[in-house]
Amino acid sequence: MGNQRENSQWEKRATIKDIAKATGVSNMAVSLALNQKPGVSAATRERILQAARELHYVPNQMARSLLSNETKTLGVVNSNTSLFVFGSLFRGIERVAAREGYGTLISSTDENSEKEQQAIDILLNKRVDGLLLIAPLNIEEEDMDRIRSFGVPFVYLLRQNGAGINACLNDNVAGGYGLLSHLLETGSRRFLFFSMEDRIRSWRERMQGFGKALEEWNLDPASQQYHLAAPNIRAGYEAMQEELEKGLVADTIVCGCDLIAVGVLKMLTEAGIQVPGQVRLAGYDDIEMAEHVRVPLTTIHQPYEQIGEEGTRLLLEQIRDPERSPRQKILKSHLVLRQSTEG
Repeated sequence: MGNQRENSQWEKRATIKDIAKATGVSNMAVSLALNQKPGVSAATRERILQAARELHYVPNQMARSLLSNETKTLGVVNSNTSLFVFGSLFRGIERVAAREGYGTLISSTDENSEKEQQAIDILLNKRVDGLLLIAPLNIEEEDMDRIRSFGVPFVYLLRQNGAGINACLNDNVAGGYGLLSHLLETGSRRFLFFSMEDRIRSWRERMQGFGKALEEWNLDPASQQYHLAAPNIRAGYEAMQEELEKGLVADTIVCGCDLIAVGVLKMLTEAGIQVPGQVRLAGYDDIEMAEHVRVPLTTIHQPYEQIGEEGTRLLLEQIRDPERSPRQKILKSHLVLRQSTEG
């Protein structure tokens, strides 16, 4: 019986009235103190807060959201299949959101545009205050207009379509140019590019950088080899296997992302081809795994945590000032040299 009485006490949520009764002050004074508003003395405020702690008072967030039209929740839709990428991005998102008093709801869509739309609908129906869309697939004007119709601010991370929207991105053109320039300067001439789908804007931008570097060395980008590969380890492995069956003629392999490069490296190792002795290999992203594979990968470092932080700040700015003009933040990447391109 004792346990039942104790449990029932815990089940009954303490209210502002309970705190007012315990401290002998008005409900208004309690509300002011709990919401850190002026109108009560420091001593009274401390007495109220102490009573709230002793009574295990928990604010009724639903009631607050109805009054303020805010849920203090951000929706995160992740269309990137790499947990390595998402983990770093989300650390940045969560750091800023928590500091500003916001929680997060996350949905992953496995690079599926239909799932992405469904995830957005679900989060909007949960009345999130804003959306962070990681590597979104649905980035056409009609897709953005659909979100805008709900009156909810949103920010694109990693991908966008160049329109007037809030976005935080890596400078893919500069990253691609920097990587190819280094490889050309250190002797590479015949490239095999394991490319991602052309619909992925970030890949197209990297290709712009690659092309610029090749042209500066009087090499025609069209004369190089290209092989489509999805951004995962298995796709890289299978694509490299196909190229080996045809006969490898490249001296350098450049992959659309590090996950493809990890699969390529696995296939090359099984085939007895030395990296970097017989062929050089580079990736893009600088995920944590890139440093710890059998032959550490040369790659381009994307500042994922910073992208998450800056993107969340952009979203919070838009939430607080809906009339603010959209902004785009383009963050710098940098080349990370490792063993896979030595020599």
